[in-house]
Amino acid sequence: MRVLVLGGSGSIGRAVLDALVEKGCDVCALSRSGQTAAQVLKAGATPIRGDIRQPEEWTDCLTGVDVVIHAAATWTDDMDVVDQMLVTALLEGLETPDSAKTLIYTGGCWLYGDTGDAIATENSPLHSIPRNMSTINSMKKVLRAPNVRGMVIHPAMVYERAGGVFERMYEDIEELGYVRIFGSHRTRWPLVHKHDLAQLYLLMLQNGDAGDVFNAAAIDGVTVGDIAIAISTSSQSGSVPMVFDISHAISEFGDWAADYALDQQMSGRKARDVLGWAPEHVDVFSDIV
Repeated sequence: MRVLVLGGSGSIGRAVLDALVEKGCDVCALSRSGQTAAQVLKAGATPIRGDIRQPEEWTDCLTGVDVVIHAAATWTDDMDVVDQMLVTALLEGLETPDSAKTLIYTGGCWLYGDTGDAIATENSPLHSIPRNMSTINSMKKVLRAPNVRGMVIHPAMVYERAGGVFERMYEDIEELGYVRIFGSHRTRWPLVHKHDLAQLYLLMLQNGDAGDVFNAAAIDGVTVGDIAIAISTSSQSGSVPMVFDISHAISEFGDWAADYALDQQMSGRKARDVLGWAPEHVDVFSDIV
C-alpha cells in the first residue's frame, strides 16, 4: 500500500513516517523545501514537493495513493482556513466510486476544551474554543465522506525526551535558566510519547473502520507544575519554574498558544480495548529523567 504523510518533518508526522517505513510500506511525504525532501529520502521515503497552502499543485498524486495520514499544520493565525481548504482538496482527490481509500485526520485533545476532574473519552462532547471550530468541521467532513475510509485520531500532548510539547521547557532552561509555566502550575495535560502515537496510527490503518475516532492518551493527565519541576531537576539548573499569565504565551507564539492553559484529562482506553494498542511509555517522569 502506498501511504502519503502530510507533516512528515514534524514531531508526529516523522514518527509515523518512520514506523510506516519500518513496516515495509511504500511511503511518500509532502516536502515544502529541498531540506525536508532530503530528510524524507534519508528516512527511506519518497518526497513529493508541495505546500499544504497550495494543494491544487500536488493533489493529482492522490490517484496513485491508497492512504493519506494528515498530521500537518501551519501553526499560524490562518491555520484553520488552510486546513479546511486542504481537507476539501484531499477528499476530492481520494473519493472514488470503486475503492475506498483511507484518510486519517489528526484532531487533538484541545478540541475537548477544559475537562477539569472529568476524563474525556471519545463520547465526551467537544467544547473547543471558537477558533478551533473549523477543525471540528473538517473532522466531521472526513468522518462523513462517501467512498473514503475516514478516521480521526485525537493525540494527547505529544512528547519525547527533550522534544515535542517539552521542547520549549528545555529551551527555557538553556536561554532563561528556568522553566516558564503559562497559566497555572495545576493545569493538567494528557500525554503520549510520539513513538506510542505512531503505533496507534498503524493500528488504525490496519484495523480501523470508516467513522472511527480514537483518543491517543497513554497518560490521562499530569500537572504542568510537576513536569516543569522534573525537567528543572533533570537539567540540574537548580531553578524553580515561574508562572506567567497565558497572555505572555499568546503574545510570543500566537493565539493558538491559549490551548496550553487548558486543564485536561483524556483516556486512551478505547484504543487499548478495540485495537489492542499497548503504549510502552506510561511514566512520563522516567522518560524525563
